[in-house]
Amino acid sequence: MKNNNFITNLSYLDGGAIYLNQISEIVIIGNTFQQNESKTGNGGAIYCSSSIFSQFHGNTFFQNSCRQGSGGALLLNNCDIQNMTDNIFKQNSALIGGAFRYQGIQPYVLQTANVSQKILIQNQNSFIKNYAQLYGKNIGSYPFYLDVKNQMQDDLKIQNAKLENLQSGSTTSPIIMRLIDEEMREVSFFKNTKQINQEILMEFGNYLLELQSQEVGLYGDLRQNYNFNQFGFVFNVSYSYQPNANSSIIVKTVNPIPILNTTTFKFDYQELSITIDVNFRKCQQGEILQTLQKYKICYTCQQGNYCLQDPNQLENLQCLKCPIGSKNCYSNIIQLQNGYWSKNQNSDQIYQCINPQICIPEDPSNKFGCSIGHVGAICESCDSYGIVWGSKYGRNS
Repeated sequence: MKNNNFITNLSYLDGGAIYLNQISEIVIIGNTFQQNESKTGNGGAIYCSSSIFSQFHGNTFFQNSCRQGSGGALLLNNCDIQNMTDNIFKQNSALIGGAFRYQGIQPYVLQTANVSQKILIQNQNSFIKNYAQLYGKNIGSYPFYLDVKNQMQDDLKIQNAKLENLQSGSTTSPIIMRLIDEEMREVSFFKNTKQINQEILMEFGNYLLELQSQEVGLYGDLRQNYNFNQFGFVFNVSYSYQPNANSSIIVKTVNPIPILNTTTFKFDYQELSITIDVNFRKCQQGEILQTLQKYKICYTCQQGNYCLQDPNQLENLQCLKCPIGSKNCYSNIIQLQNGYWSKNQNSDQIYQCINPQICIPEDPSNKFGCSIGHVGAICESCDSYGIVWGSKYGRNS
């Protein structure tokens, strides 16, 4: 097939202009495919099934589309491309694979690069302003990676996600996971299913993620669908293990999905997963060490209770009730009532003031619990040097 023009062809099934099936050697050179469309299927210009392109050179694919399917210009279903140079893919669009999508096997021309587009550019193929609504702006197959949102660095470090400084037994900030395509772009999801073909609906129905660990106790909803409000799979769970220790958790797809076998270059159905290293901090002041099943947790003293001692130095600590003179307490914080004084919020040595009207810890205007001009223990001294209040104060005679 050489030096032909395929312009404004329309198909309601696969292959807007051409459908190829079980052909052992295809030569396609110097052709132009422009504004062809697969209305509800795949392959805006060409749909290829179980065939081999031995030569694919000097072709132009411009503004081809499949609005409800995959492969804006070209869909490869168990098709190989052995040589591919000097092609132009410009302004093609699809849900997946703006220029083209491959399924079943990875074409030979893509097998020597981590990010598939690199080798094609080296062979002087051009990808210009192609668009994919879901993933694979230029080239798509299936999601290649899982990662923790805002932690992705590059394709060599993507498997080294970490959660640090966790409090054993506590819920931290949610983990937001996302799927990443082979071009290192985030996979998007869709709310409106009316304009998507059944094949893609079934594919995305398998993207359910699960959080698990053999060592760490996980409590919460451990299976998540995509959350459109936070643009990811959101896990809001608590973690229990051991203070000052390290372990790991795994996020994986619940259902097997196609994953590229880099030995056979075929897609095998497996679970896509990522291991996340987790680091648990020591218990802190305001927490007590407790045993929960087989785990040691740092329990934070709740409203009405406090603890000021170091849980790493003393065993069998208990949260204490708020002391006399306090309005409220929690963790390692004690909030005083007016008329009482202590040297700071982290002290339970509380004193009743001789002149209660000058001890005003509940008043936002106080400094160190004292009213204007007053400083020191139980607020009985004057700020004679203006160090605290900015002006000098003395006692009335």
